[in-house]
Amino acid sequence: MKSNWLPFLLVIAVTTFSKTEEICPDGSNFWPHPDCQFYYECNFGDAPTLKQCPADLYWDVARSFCNLQENVPECVGGTRPPVTTTTTTPPTTTTGPTTTRPTTTTPTTTTTPRPTTTLPTRPTPPPCESRCCLFMYDPVLIPPGPLNVTFNPILKLDEWSRIEELLVVGMSSIARTCLLNAITLTMSFHTVVPSILLTTEFDISGYVDLRPLEFLPSGNFTGEGFAEISLSNLEYTINGTLFINIIGNRPMIRTLSVASVSFTNFYIDLGPDFLIAGTPVDWVELSANSKTRFDQEWPMHRVQFTEKIRTGINELLVPYTLDDLIEFLFGENCPFCSNTP
Repeated sequence: MKSNWLPFLLVIAVTTFSKTEEICPDGSNFWPHPDCQFYYECNFGDAPTLKQCPADLYWDVARSFCNLQENVPECVGGTRPPVTTTTTTPPTTTTGPTTTRPTTTTPTTTTTPRPTTTLPTRPTPPPCESRCCLFMYDPVLIPPGPLNVTFNPILKLDEWSRIEELLVVGMSSIARTCLLNAITLTMSFHTVVPSILLTTEFDISGYVDLRPLEFLPSGNFTGEGFAEISLSNLEYTINGTLFINIIGNRPMIRTLSVASVSFTNFYIDLGPDFLIAGTPVDWVELSANSKTRFDQEWPMHRVQFTEKIRTGINELLVPYTLDDLIEFLFGENCPFCSNTP
């Protein structure tokens, strides 16, 4: 019954909202919806597209991504109230035998106070100790421990690096369509990530090398503090061919191409004590300009950076056979891909 009524209620909500306030009036990328689980994606002249955040998330106007409810305090009970209204009285002119200067009433601004309420306590997600829970639960809580990540030549964390509890929101909404032909040894992956959010405390060091891309800094890094990273509407398609070493049935990627990649918003804040190449990072400026800079740089450096990705994947594939790869992608136990071959 609920699913049958939802489209009707959304139509009413959209109609009511459009009568009181123009949607996307300033050419913004996004525009809030009165129901906090929804938002509009503005299309620069075309009709805006209504989007929905993953379960239990609200649209965060300040940061332009789907966020935890407790981080969007203006949404009380799932509704976003109007905050400020401005009323201006037009000038009035007195007529008579003599001309007098028009008198103007000073515009008045009325601010609706934000309701004060206590949000319900968010249930603690179950701890995640294997990759299976990343596909089963949302949000996911990864227990504290070492964070040993290596993806040469792009990223490497030193062995002593560690994190506290890592909260991951949005994994269940990711759709991965995978095609792998074991005869022609061709593959294709199409991935859509509506919204993902990661938060944790950390103490890490290592290096990151995104060159020739410069929308994010490269160099040795070190730091500790609180991290918040989010990404909205990421979509990419990767095509490639495999080479199979007949000794051990070991797969390697022979060729790789990123056919398309796009996203609408990227936000990262690792705090003031995180240094890259010995220099602190202006996270506000970086996040605000990351999409524009990526869109400018990617066409120029796509081939070179894709080769770095191919090198990193091949290093990860060394211990595995072709059968292992197929089981990881399509197996019955927590398949990586959303589809079946």
